[in-house]
Amino acid sequence: MSATTVAELEDMLESQWLATAVLPTFYKWPIARWFVWIREFLHQLLLFPTLTRMYKVTSSGVENLDTLNGPSMFAANHNPIQWDSLIITKVTPRKYRRQLSFAAAAGITFGKKWLGATAAVVANAFPLSRDTAIRASLEHLGRMMDTGWNVVIFPEGNQQIGKPMLPFQSGTGLLCVESNTPVVPVGLTCTKTGKGNKWFPIREHVTVQFGEPITFAPGTSYEEAMRVIEVAVNKLHLSGAQVNS
Repeated sequence: MSATTVAELEDMLESQWLATAVLPTFYKWPIARWFVWIREFLHQLLLFPTLTRMYKVTSSGVENLDTLNGPSMFAANHNPIQWDSLIITKVTPRKYRRQLSFAAAAGITFGKKWLGATAAVVANAFPLSRDTAIRASLEHLGRMMDTGWNVVIFPEGNQQIGKPMLPFQSGTGLLCVESNTPVVPVGLTCTKTGKGNKWFPIREHVTVQFGEPITFAPGTSYEEAMRVIEVAVNKLHLSGAQVNS
């Protein structure tokens, strides 16, 4: 989608209104109440302790989430570490974390069934199609938020660990405006700390910063919304390097 203009994206949406697209797999069990408890158990027993051994995590701006009232969208950069979704989950306060869901690339994360199922288990991820089933993906995202879920998106699209933040994809503005919810910019920064432990000799310091929620008035240009979110996330990402130093 990175090379797709907003106009082309809108054309694809219109063409798919009548066309039959290959729908990604939308699992229902990850959002069931009983499974929310299972996921919380897995996080506390296995995933969070493992992440603590791998990373030294610092978070800030959590107080900005206190103004949220209802489902929201979180927009985060995707370039610092492989397990960014789990780190975000770990530092997000429980009242928001238990209703957190991640939009993942349908062709990458959900390209293999086992990988898609694993992502759904640990991060409540769902597929977001970039080309074939865009309308179905957006409708599912809307249903998630309508039923109370906070959705995390990675507007860069591709994950390039350790490299500069990529330009945000053009569909970001469409998602942020049409969701009609506050958008929380999230900046992640990672630096080497050198000394870890016997299991992970090289430990990394990850800073997660939550910015002030941004709201967009109906009719806001998708391009303008994309730029606003990109600037906000990049500012947090860059300031994180100063926190880590």
